[in-house]
Amino acid sequence: MAHSKRNTSLPHFTSYERSLLRTNWGTQRTRLSRESFLPFGSCQLCLQPARAPVVACATNGDLFCRECAINDLLAQRKEIKRLEREREESARRSAEDEARMMEEARVRELKEFELISMGLEGSKQENNNKKRKAPTMEKDAGDGNGKQEMEAKIDAATEAFRQREVEVNGKRRKVFELSEAEIARYANSELERLKKKIEMERAEAKSALPSFWIPSETPGTENQVPLRKNLKLSPICPASTKETRHEYSLKTLVDVHFTEEKSDSGESVSRICPSCKKSLTNGLKAMLTKPCGHVICQPCVTKFMTPETTIDPHRTNQTEGEAEIGRMLCYVCETDITPTKPSKNKHKEEKNNKIRPGLVEIKSEGTGFAKGGSNMAKKQGVAFQYIAPEIIGPREVDQDSRKRRYGFGVDVWASGVVLYICLCGFQPFSDELYSMGLPYTLAQRIRLAKFSYPSPYWDPVGDPALELIDNMLTVDASKRFSASECLSHPWMCEQP
Repeated sequence: MAHSKRNTSLPHFTSYERSLLRTNWGTQRTRLSRESFLPFGSCQLCLQPARAPVVACATNGDLFCRECAINDLLAQRKEIKRLEREREESARRSAEDEARMMEEARVRELKEFELISMGLEGSKQENNNKKRKAPTMEKDAGDGNGKQEMEAKIDAATEAFRQREVEVNGKRRKVFELSEAEIARYANSELERLKKKIEMERAEAKSALPSFWIPSETPGTENQVPLRKNLKLSPICPASTKETRHEYSLKTLVDVHFTEEKSDSGESVSRICPSCKKSLTNGLKAMLTKPCGHVICQPCVTKFMTPETTIDPHRTNQTEGEAEIGRMLCYVCETDITPTKPSKNKHKEEKNNKIRPGLVEIKSEGTGFAKGGSNMAKKQGVAFQYIAPEIIGPREVDQDSRKRRYGFGVDVWASGVVLYICLCGFQPFSDELYSMGLPYTLAQRIRLAKFSYPSPYWDPVGDPALELIDNMLTVDASKRFSASECLSHPWMCEQP
């Protein structure tokens, strides 16, 4: 009886099954071709042909629909205001915590002073010191060097005390100096000592591992690094990359004026160069004039808009000819677009004029040719079905480094999954088997090692192989087989 083939019907994977594995799991690669790039004149936000009015970033020549650019600026401004409110709230909470801790330190200092005044704190400390030093004194009594060390300490303390004395009329008198600065310094040092003591007590009271079920153990944001107060946030151009990261605003957007030509049928409109009448594409570099915003192809810019270095001999007015040396004029409107030197006062320059005259190349993707590109887009990933439970399970925290640590057991687990597939033709863990009788997702099945040996696929496989797979797919990494134990297993060593 004929039936449809599934991945359980054959002992090996077909080409189609391998393609499914490549598209869903693991590292994915694709070759960037012409279809992977946007056509010339596309908006970098909506990825559609830019609708009039078209604007461009003055620094990198990224094209946007004006509507898309304004919406993006408003969204970024809203996010910046939210971050500023969070920064102010964080600063306010930090100030309140600091004031609360200072108040607690003052209360503790006052309490210690009252205990010392009543003679309770001194006797308590003396008893603690006696208990703490009793074994040491007994040890030093039996050692002759202990007495010498004690005498040396007493001599050093006496010398330090005498340094604060002067000799007057043959008598040594103690110099007593106590200024307001000395009092403030001592008070601040005492408060800092008490603050550190309170912080140490709080840190010792908390457990090393956080808990979301106990209010006192719930992790908070106290250890977050506060933002700088003088940090100024500005909208970032959405078309910028890590290498070309730059800011943009509504004042730095240049209105782009394309020269358009209708087709013979009048249905489509193409954007052309106003000089050579060629269609502007990704293969033909286009230059944008600032601040007038006309678009001209690069060959025409090189040919017609190069600044003059000599005086035109046909000019009648010699003074005007000298003034035009080094000037660059727009081919369409003859606006002066000669680049100016940046001013030393950047704040004044930004306030007076946001857009500096000059030329900027309009950003385009690809070359415009149909040849297959050599660039590869790569997305890193892992085959999720082969991941060990300790990777996707609860985080194991080390007291010293607080980093997640894995051993070679993850490789043994992955090898056990591969062995399972080789013997039956399908995977031990899959979310396709989700049902009311087996209400486990793929991650839950891996964490709990929920797999079985269904019949008739595992009927011809012997018990030693099943025992080996069971020991390799054990959740507890300490009880899982090592690589040497797997190689020395009877099923691996027996001769066919």
